[in-house]
Amino acid sequence: MRLKQPTFFLRKPDTLSLLYRLDEKNKEKDKQQMTVTMLAGFRLDPQPVLLEEGDFWQPVKELDGVPFDLGLPKPTGEFLMAGDCHAPGGQSTLACPVRTKVGSIKKKSCRHR
Repeated sequence: MRLKQPTFFLRKPDTLSLLYRLDEKNKEKDKQQMTVTMLAGFRLDPQPVLLEEGDFWQPVKELDGVPFDLGLPKPTGEFLMAGDCHAPGGQSTLACPVRTKVGSIKKKSCRHR
């Protein structure tokens, strides 16, 4: 079955970006599912301000083919963690554990050289 492209009119602020994905839900009943995701970008500054949509997508282009967001349904909000880490005391190390928290959501990772 070929998925039909939706027809809709979109009104949104310039600081939000829209992603959508169409999925076959039930071939027998000829139904489809559409997932809509709104994205907002901002810098982690003392006075954070939402980025304009064009400025938001510029760093994403540098991912060079790595999927940014597949538009899949998510049970809760999420965030991506990106940055630099430095070993404690400036000592040389092959790996460095990092963690971050936004609200009640926590992420841990181990960065390797």
